[in-house]
Amino acid sequence: MLYKEKRMKKTWIIIIALTMALSVHSYASSVRVAVKRGQKTVDPSILPLVGISFTTDSIALPIESLLLEDAATHELIKAKLGTLDTTHPNVLTAFQGTHRSLCMVIIHLKPGKYRLKSLEYQGELRTYFTFGLENERHLYFIVKDGCVNYIGSIVIVVDWRSIKWQRGRTNLPVSITVEQTASRDAKWAADVIPGMAGLPSENSAIEAER
Repeated sequence: MLYKEKRMKKTWIIIIALTMALSVHSYASSVRVAVKRGQKTVDPSILPLVGISFTTDSIALPIESLLLEDAATHELIKAKLGTLDTTHPNVLTAFQGTHRSLCMVIIHLKPGKYRLKSLEYQGELRTYFTFGLENERHLYFIVKDGCVNYIGSIVIVVDWRSIKWQRGRTNLPVSITVEQTASRDAKWAADVIPGMAGLPSENSAIEAER
């Protein structure tokens, strides 16, 4: 009996260790918004920064998180973008015309190459929708050191009515395209956050791996 109990205890220790290892590998690190709307100054020591914008048609939902992959280490990085503070949200928001909703986040990442994995939106009553950003190709961007990297906009087109009752599901059907809006986004950030204007910047681009 004693041998059996020891054996079971050892099995549980192995299971717990494997679970923790998988958990650590899945989300090795996380980042938060580095520069928020309403800030007056920005400390240059937090460079490099990445400014990435998202465009949706006909509806505006709060972005909860963005999942990235470090192409060199394959580490998954979760950018936590959500906030409960509606007066000073973490992200920059605007409307383009009558149907397009714009959102830009500014986060800190180490220099390197990153792949876009998925984007999570918050729906009604704290429900969530997750959209894969890979589809048939891997989208990536390059972060250069010592500057703000404006990488453009991801345009998300989806039939919101068809997914209304599919909350909590992942990889919902969505059409993903990319627009080169780096120049627009740099001006937008400087207009809303004066401290961004004096920082060195690079107009980069989101590319598809061949």
